[in-house]
Amino acid sequence: MSQRIFIVTGAKGGVGATTIAIKLVARLPAPAERMIVDADLTGKRSLAVWYDLSDDLDRARSIGTATVARAPDGTLVMELARTYEMASRKLRRPLRAR
Repeated sequence: MSQRIFIVTGAKGGVGATTIAIKLVARLPAPAERMIVDADLTGKRSLAVWYDLSDDLDRARSIGTATVARAPDGTLVMELARTYEMASRKLRRPLRAR
């Protein structure tokens, strides 16, 4: 079975990338479980807020791993980093502002 992977990104904040990703997950047919990944290293946690999973993701969190929680609609929500600092530690090298 093949999987379809869609990557939605924006060049700056506020362009609607999170909204587009959520709509894609909700509307496209999927033969298996659906998963949406929050890879926003700024720490906004948009998906956690949208799916009301902040507490669930925080309880499941362990250092050095991605965190996953199941939304009420069955979608798996993965959060790579809660904050910019956590993302920096996970990458094992400092991220520098330019």
